[in-house]
Amino acid sequence: MRAVVLDGSRQGDQTSRTAREVLEEQLKENGWTVRSLLLRDMDISPCDGCLRCWTEHPGLCPGTDQGRMIPGLYITSDLAVFLSPVTFGGYSYQLKKALDRMLPNLLPFFGKFGGEIHHKKRYDAYPKLIAIGVLQKPIQSVEMIFRVLVHRNAINFYAPAHTAGFVYGTEDSDTIRLGVRTILSRVGVIA
Repeated sequence: MRAVVLDGSRQGDQTSRTAREVLEEQLKENGWTVRSLLLRDMDISPCDGCLRCWTEHPGLCPGTDQGRMIPGLYITSDLAVFLSPVTFGGYSYQLKKALDRMLPNLLPFFGKFGGEIHHKKRYDAYPKLIAIGVLQKPIQSVEMIFRVLVHRNAINFYAPAHTAGFVYGTEDSDTIRLGVRTILSRVGVIA
């Protein structure tokens, strides 16, 4: 079982760091191989919308930066975890850039799914999706927006199961540990 963690945290964010360490530890203890990408330390350009990942290089971004490897790491994993400070209900810009680069994992064709129009699958299997939002304190309206965003991404990324949860800057490491365990258990990743 392979997991990829896309960590969109800011430099010096201790809450995110603790959450990532606990996440990696819990997954490894349960037999997962974990690859964590600290996105802020990577050379990832924004998607330039060239669509060559569909027209010239099907399934492969033609970019030459480190963002090119993200779609492959994502699609060959059984679990993808998005770890991000919550910014106006959304992801950090580092995580958003990485997610935009996953366009090659879909086909350029459209289909109707659940009454909505979405890109068709390129692959037979996609990973489960967990998103962990980091907030200084609970804010119900912001958390609701984040959960909807994660749900919509799960639809677009064909995640067979997904969940979103939160850790807070006001929590100690034991509380963060319990929170991460609870989030992981929601999609059957750990018992």
